[in-house]
Parts: sequence; C-alpha cells; structure tokens
Amino acid sequence: MKTINHAQSEAVADNPESTATANQNFPRYGSKKDVAAMLQMSVRTVDNLVAKGAPVLRISSRRLRFDMAELRRWLANNYRTQRRAVAKGGNVL
Repeated sequence: MKTINHAQSEAVADNPESTATANQNFPRYGSKKDVAAMLQMSVRTVDNLVAKGAPVLRISSRRLRFDMAELRRWLANNYRTQRRAVAKGGNVL
C-alpha cells in the first residue's frame, strides 16, 4: 500500500481534485471496502461517516457506492486534522 507524508496529505486536502499524488489506484466510484482502504479506516468507520452525511449513491437498500472525489471534498470540508504540539523534549502535548 502506498503511503503519503504529511505534506502530500495537506496538498490533497487543499486540492481534492488532485488525485495524481495520492489514491491513484482507486476507481472513481468505490464500495465501502474501497473507501475504507483509501482512508485507512475500518468499514464500520465508513458506516459512521455515512450516518453523519457523507455523500453516497444508493444502488439498493444494501449496496452503496461512493464518488471518491466527492467524498474527499466532503471530508476536507467537514473534517480537519490538527497537528499536536511537541514540547522541547520531544514529548507530545
């Protein structure tokens, strides 16, 4: 699995349209499993995001698909990551 550093993740968060640096192996539309792999989360966490209003395409009552670019935009607008302050001794505050 490809990992990205903090600078790359900030670039993707700032420009969700840019998928060249990250998540280039994922299709435009994905299942819950694809979303979980892209976000490095569990499928249950993806279910929680859907309950909180994440954009989803309902194919049937049990089948969901996600537009990956739209989901990244939604996440960037609704969730922000924060850096933890690091003390001089290297301990996280």
